[in-house]
Amino acid sequence: MFDIRFGELFGPLLETAQNLGIKTLLLSTGGINYSPSEISHCREVLKKYPPYILTTRDAETYNNYNDLCERSYNAICSAWFVPEAYPGYHIPDERPYITSCFDHTREPQFSLAFHTTQESPEFSTTRVTHSKLTKITRLLQRNLNDDINGIQIIRPCHQVLNRQNWRLFFKPNSYCSQLPHGYLNLYRNTKLTITDRLHASVATLAYGNPARLFIKSNRTLLLDRVNAQHVGKKIFKMDIDALSNEKEEYQNWLTKALHN
Repeated sequence: MFDIRFGELFGPLLETAQNLGIKTLLLSTGGINYSPSEISHCREVLKKYPPYILTTRDAETYNNYNDLCERSYNAICSAWFVPEAYPGYHIPDERPYITSCFDHTREPQFSLAFHTTQESPEFSTTRVTHSKLTKITRLLQRNLNDDINGIQIIRPCHQVLNRQNWRLFFKPNSYCSQLPHGYLNLYRNTKLTITDRLHASVATLAYGNPARLFIKSNRTLLLDRVNAQHVGKKIFKMDIDALSNEKEEYQNWLTKALHN
């Protein structure tokens, strides 16, 4: 929400609410670049139209704007609540799968060791190097496998509305939809998500499954807020108990703020 276009996109709405005497709540907010110019612009807009409640999804955003509203909370991203919003349903385990979602970069090729324990599956990955010719071929996405070590690879595409039709399904086992539920159920049941989409990793982790994120962006500060930043360096699985505590504290604070 808090980017250089904040005033352009939300200013008229905030002004209308202020003129009508309607209190505004800005929930699960975050920045994009977190640059001085971005912060300065957003602060000016918030000074003009101060919200009644402001909750943030990372500590940096909280520190930048918490003084510009009546009530503020250093909260977490709302995406961590997807299991509560959509519990989903179980997919039979006859053929396990992993999800590979790369909308912005080439999908890296990995070797994957699959070990089954009594508690849960464990994974290890190793980056595979390629010749220049192989890399050029992979640019065209011609040699992506259907599976790896017998584990199916399903490839969700999150860019349904702004990608040409032919590109939606040019990868093996592609999946796309204009509704969120199919994506969420894939991440609910996956054995591993490898992705360059921040919220594909968040959804996977929120359902208690392992993920590995490949991205360079300040938006990943929302991961630091729940001690999940390690997903950017290795295959990582969330501490669900700690996450549940964060969610409960957030809900309790918001309930009290609204009642007051």
